[in-house]
Amino acid sequence: MTGTRRADDRSTNAPQRRSASPSRRQHSLPSCAAVRVGDYGEAESRYHQSFDIEERLGNQAGMASSYYQLGTLAAESSNLSEAVERYVAALAIRLGIDDRRTANTIAQLSKTRGLLPRGEFDTSARNVLDEDSLSTLHQRLDRYDAAENAGASGDTDPNGGDM
Repeated sequence: MTGTRRADDRSTNAPQRRSASPSRRQHSLPSCAAVRVGDYGEAESRYHQSFDIEERLGNQAGMASSYYQLGTLAAESSNLSEAVERYVAALAIRLGIDDRRTANTIAQLSKTRGLLPRGEFDTSARNVLDEDSLSTLHQRLDRYDAAENAGASGDTDPNGGDM
């Protein structure tokens, strides 16, 4: 998914930095507390602040985490189109830095894709991705869904054959 155009009008071209900054926990805690009390507006504001801090620090993993959390907030607020944009932005960054949490992001995107009409999912994803990258995303999500379905049926062969 190299054809990322933009993600919430913020650049994802900051220098890569694999380790999370020590301040990561400090500036993300208020948003977690806001989520626990159901103040999603405050949580969203805090996650945007967190993103801005991570962007200034050049912490790609932190930026991806902020996008992911913003996606989760959007999904919990039933704004699935926005959730798609945030999850796609998180995934684009995570794929670029080989982040171990890529699978979680793919799982959330798959779940969200299943809740939206295909056209609406695609429109939201196109706000972040070009057409080639959108096609690649669908291929990844299709592979994920196939593996999940195979696991649910007890068939652990990812190719669907008998074991």
